[in-house]
Amino acid sequence: YGGSLYISTFNSQVLISNSTFSSSVASTKGGCLYFQRNSELIISSTKFSECSAESGGAFYLADETSLLMDNCEISNCYSEENGGAVV
Repeated sequence: YGGSLYISTFNSQVLISNSTFSSSVASTKGGCLYFQRNSELIISSTKFSECSAESGGAFYLADETSLLMDNCEISNCYSEENGGAVV
């Protein structure tokens, strides 16, 4: 879960900004990022490239999380099952 980041926090807001994630791999969910627990994820000015996983090549959101993205780039991410970029 989460090749680069695994975030599990209740009712919180998490900000990722001005970052680059490249060549991250997870064997199951979220090639780069796995995020769960009824929270809000905000991603700004961030690049995801060459990430892969079974589900959610770039990232995987679970448990009623919400996502807000601004000025981001997702390229060449791959999933074997669901969501080449996001699940």
